[in-house]
Amino acid sequence: MNKGFIVPAFWGRLTRSLQAVAMHEQKRIVARLSRWAVVIALFMLWPVAALADDGLCEGILSPKAQSGAQSGWMHFDTSKTVVCYRTEADLERLNRKLKVGRNCGFLGLFCGGEDGSITQRLGEKIDRIFENAQALLDMYNCKSNIKIMVYTEQNEVERVYANITSQYKGSPAQKGIVAFYFHKLETVYVSVDTVTEGILAHELGHSIVDHYFIIRPPTKVAEMLAQYVDKNLDRSCTN
Repeated sequence: MNKGFIVPAFWGRLTRSLQAVAMHEQKRIVARLSRWAVVIALFMLWPVAALADDGLCEGILSPKAQSGAQSGWMHFDTSKTVVCYRTEADLERLNRKLKVGRNCGFLGLFCGGEDGSITQRLGEKIDRIFENAQALLDMYNCKSNIKIMVYTEQNEVERVYANITSQYKGSPAQKGIVAFYFHKLETVYVSVDTVTEGILAHELGHSIVDHYFIIRPPTKVAEMLAQYVDKNLDRSCTN
C-alpha cells in the first residue's frame, strides 16, 4: 500500500465527517429557531387578533366634534386631560356627581369648602381620579392628554356610541352603554345624567392601560383592569 495516499484519504474522510456533523447541527439549530419564531409570532399576533373583537367602541366622528371645537362646545385643560363641555351648569352637576374630595389631611379634619372656579375645582377632582387610577394600575407612562366629552343626557352618549359602532362594525350598537373610551381619538365619553367617580375612573383606566402597552391587551384583560380601578378607587375625603 502506498502510504502517500493514506493521509489524504484520512483527512478527506475526516473533513466529510465534520461537514456532516456541522450540517446536522445547523439543521438542528435552524429547526429550534424556527420553532421559537413560530411561538414568538403567535404570541405577537394573538393580542392583535383579539383586537378585531375590540372594535365595539371604535369609530370616528367629526374631528371638530371630538376636539370640542364644534359650535356650542367649550373646553378647559387639567394637568392630565382636556374636558369638553357645553354649559357651565353641566360642569357644576358633574362636580357634584364626582364624590372624590381633596387631600384634606388627617381624618379629613382640615377640609373646608371648595375654592376657586368650577373648572379649577372640577379639574382637581378629575386629575385626582386619573392619578389614583395610575397608582392602582402602577402604570405611569400615559403622555397624551385624554379628552373627556361631557354630554348632558345619557341618550346623547348612546347616539355617539351607536354612530361609532355603525361606522366601524357595521352592526347594531350594544344596548345600555353608560360611558365608553374610544382609543383611536383618545377620548372618554360620559353624560352628566349617569356619571359617577367610579365610571369615570373605569374609562380613564382603559385609556391608561391602552397607552401603557405597545400592543394593547385583549378586551377581557383590559376590562378586568378597568373594573379593578373602579372597585378600588380612593374615595377618601368625600365632599
